[in-house]
Amino acid sequence: MYQRKITLDQESFKALASDTRIEILKRLDKSQMTVTDLANDLQVNKSAVYKHLSRLLDAGLVKKLEDNRKWVYYKLSMKGMHLLHPERVQIALMLSASVLAITLALSQIYMFIVGNPVTTEAPGGEGSFDTVTFVTELVHDPLLLAIGCLLIAVGSVLAYMAYRVYQTSEMPDYV
Repeated sequence: MYQRKITLDQESFKALASDTRIEILKRLDKSQMTVTDLANDLQVNKSAVYKHLSRLLDAGLVKKLEDNRKWVYYKLSMKGMHLLHPERVQIALMLSASVLAITLALSQIYMFIVGNPVTTEAPGGEGSFDTVTFVTELVHDPLLLAIGCLLIAVGSVLAYMAYRVYQTSEMPDYV
């Protein structure tokens, strides 16, 4: 339904050339894991998994967590998450634009309701040329209301599109 464009640099492309590395990324998408966990899960020896992880680290698709722990854990980097879930960026952008459109719509409608005070000059009573009276009126510009309604419609459509993208991407195809 929606076109998803993924841009890969040369290192990422080389790292994704192996089915084992792709499987490692899928496993790390579920949770962080050690080399042993991945080797047992994939039924591959540890040294092969370590070499694959090194290639994924060099490409920036995986991060190494080794801060004062007994074991070294690996997890997806932001680049790896964007590679596996490009729709998340699309959803975030659509929701942000939706919130912005609806906020602007509400401000336009508020400005319509409050009105714009316009002061005009009116001549004084009959036969009196010396006195000038100033009259202030509130003018409600219908264009503000139209813009507000249009922005609410745009914001609603963007929110619905984000929901549809979320709904179609909720279940990864590799599970």
